[in-house]
Amino acid sequence: MQSIIETLINMPGPWFLLWFGLYAIAIILAVSSLIKNNDPTSKLEIPEPTSLDALDIAILRKGVRGAIVHSIFNLWRKKVIQINGKFLSMQTINPNAKGLNKVEEAICKLSEKPLLFKNILQKKTMPSLEVLIEENKKQLEKKKLTPNDDLKKWVERWFTLGILLIYIPGSLKLFLGISRDKPVLFLVLLLIVIGFIAVLIIRPNKVRITTLGRKFIERCKDRFEWIKTSTEGEALLEQDNLLYGVAAFGVAAIATGGLMGVIEDPAAFDKKATAMTAGFGCASCGGGCTSSGCSGGGGCSSGCGGGGCGGGCGGCGG
Repeated sequence: MQSIIETLINMPGPWFLLWFGLYAIAIILAVSSLIKNNDPTSKLEIPEPTSLDALDIAILRKGVRGAIVHSIFNLWRKKVIQINGKFLSMQTINPNAKGLNKVEEAICKLSEKPLLFKNILQKKTMPSLEVLIEENKKQLEKKKLTPNDDLKKWVERWFTLGILLIYIPGSLKLFLGISRDKPVLFLVLLLIVIGFIAVLIIRPNKVRITTLGRKFIERCKDRFEWIKTSTEGEALLEQDNLLYGVAAFGVAAIATGGLMGVIEDPAAFDKKATAMTAGFGCASCGGGCTSSGCSGGGGCSSGCGGGGCGGGCGGCGG
């Protein structure tokens, strides 16, 4: 312990900032990788794709928005609703259809009059549809494809451990800097930025799918990959296999091969949902978005890489 303290004391401020930044990022990435790929469900047997309803798989992938797009596609396939891909609107044409799930019934009711697709995705509409998939979400949790309370606590423990591993040497250097009357402003800023990045990347309260769940989705994609290159065309619309393909990939992703042009209208709805989801992600994070949502790039990396934590190394407690 004494040698560690001596190393921290003797390490020049700029070098400590560089070392500490790399060390913190390594810890964050290691904890994030552990949570995503090696949680307690990682060694469990992967369920068969058809052991779940296609709607459940859509919910696992995309939540309530996945349920909405999947349900609209199935209603269109069954000729219960009519959709216009150009104007992204829909209207129920067979209100007495039988054998619909709760989400499909709700969409039919909402579409009794011409309805714009974007109106279904509004905040005032989404909660009422979210309630309808609670039983599906419980089923996913029961199969350990989404985290239960025990797994959420496991995630929180690893997140806490990661934060401690980062902040112990950082706080120690901060204390030494203050006690030796050294400038510590940039170190304080770096500690704040790193904490923000850790929460944004690991997102301990936002883990919505387990390692088993990710493996299950990959298995579904492997099983129904053939749909993308199928030459059956409109004949596929009569097969439930198509619903599993939509659940695993999304409508737009399978609008290829024999389905090119056949499902163009519902594919437009899928693209719109994806675009709106990405937009919500950016708004909530302050700008940094990746394909999976928010990465925090605009909110934090610019603050650290410029004149803040990385640039001015003179005042870092060393």
